[in-house]
Amino acid sequence: MTCVREWRVQRQMIPLSPPAAGPSPLRAERRQSAQPDRISRHNGGQRHAVRPCPPPPGSNSRPSRRRGFTLLEVLVALAILSVVLVTVYQAYSSALAIHISTRGLWKAMLFVNDELLRWERARRPPLHVNQGEFDADHPMSGYRWHREVTSVSPLPGVDVRKVTLRLMWDEGIREHSYESQVFVPR
Repeated sequence: MTCVREWRVQRQMIPLSPPAAGPSPLRAERRQSAQPDRISRHNGGQRHAVRPCPPPPGSNSRPSRRRGFTLLEVLVALAILSVVLVTVYQAYSSALAIHISTRGLWKAMLFVNDELLRWERARRPPLHVNQGEFDADHPMSGYRWHREVTSVSPLPGVDVRKVTLRLMWDEGIREHSYESQVFVPR
């Protein structure tokens, strides 16, 4: 079945004038355009009925039959969304674990460096080995420390004291530590 586009002709206002002799060409044209084209065509021995063509896609002449998403489209969207959310969650949890670990390390580094600066300013520290834990009200609570002061001779005739301070702390099931040392003249 073939289709023919039906074009609607707008009526034009024609001024009234005395009728002319014979049929008016304008009136004949109006009569032809007012009737729809219902001609049958002959093609290869078969007759095809002529019908109006469907409206072009995107025209608003008829409401669309498709009003929502299919189940397959929803499932594909959910699968993509779940993969993206799992990836974002893993990246976030990794970044959070790194942040917590780095925060504990920075705290230990700052404390050890401050303590070693105090020991460097104190002349002739006594030889000793100490260790312990910080009190609950101390800013470094949760950390353990180990301090060792020894006498070393890096060159013949030169004696210095080596102060080594080590901090240990737990994060989950892992134990972390940070150690630093300073050499103090005798």
